[in-house]
Formats: sequence, C-alpha cells, structure tokens
Amino acid sequence: MGGIKEWSQVGQQLSANGTPLFCPKCKFKLQGERYCPNCNLKIIYSGENPDGSVNSFESAGDKMISFGDKLGKAGKSMSNFGSSMIWGCTIPIIIIVLLFLFL
Repeated sequence: MGGIKEWSQVGQQLSANGTPLFCPKCKFKLQGERYCPNCNLKIIYSGENPDGSVNSFESAGDKMISFGDKLGKAGKSMSNFGSSMIWGCTIPIIIIVLLFLFL
C-alpha cells in the first residue's frame, strides 16, 4: 500500500462508537483502516460489501415505499372505477323504474 492508509467509513464509525476492532488474521487492533497495517489483509467490516460499499436497508425501504405508493394509486383507481360503475348502473335502473311507475 506504500504507506497510504485507506479508511472505511463503517470501520471509523464503529471505532468512534467504542467497538473493539481487530484484524481477523493477526488480531492487530484496528481503528477503521481498510487494510490491516500489520499484515495488509483487506478488512471488510460488518455492514459492508466486498467492494467497500455499505449495505443499506434504506434502499430496500425506499423500494417498499415506492411499491406501496403504486399499490395505493392502483387501489384509488379501482375505487374510482367501482364508483363510476355503480353510478353507471344505478341511474339507468332508476330511470327505467320511474318510467314504469309513471307510464
């Protein structure tokens, strides 16, 4: 690595919160480094992907909210259609009944 340290945001947050971090290979105490300073093992912290990106339930939550919004729109559309069908069937029946009563 040539003396340049790479850091993990997740690792730094864990370290700042007091979580003890150790290299799984040599047990060196870490402070959020991406590579162990002692044995140069690449460190992947809990909650990270192998490429260093962070696993997030936020994206799943956003997808669920989006799906819920779509279901809500579909439900509203079906409700509106049902209401129009009720009026579309009820009014002609009332007119027919009135015609029979007054003719």
